[in-house]
Amino acid sequence: MENGRHLCQADSDSNFTRDKSCRGATTDSPGAHAPNYPAATEEQYDCQRKEFIDSLDESAVCALVSRHNNGKPCQVLDKKHGSFNVCFAVTFGHEDPQWAIRVPIETAFDDPWDKLQSEVATMQ
Repeated sequence: MENGRHLCQADSDSNFTRDKSCRGATTDSPGAHAPNYPAATEEQYDCQRKEFIDSLDESAVCALVSRHNNGKPCQVLDKKHGSFNVCFAVTFGHEDPQWAIRVPIETAFDDPWDKLQSEVATMQ
């Protein structure tokens, strides 16, 4: 808990999203993972990022968060995003503290190791 707020990060196997369909875009980049495919353009990344953010299902976020708070119903107060995460501010009522829920944006990194290094650098 940080400043009266609980922090909960969605794990990668949680199903927060609805349909995803950024046609013609690929996140494969040249290198070890996809040596025969060109890197996605910045416009393609932007398209995929926007579609991912728009596809997040707030009721699914609340359902998951409620499971981690003794089944109390929650309400999404706000949804904001940066380059790498979408953050939801949720509440369970006037008496309980608000929680901040962080959902990593799928297309933000081609390589999970890059993401981990970025998070470590940010914390330092």
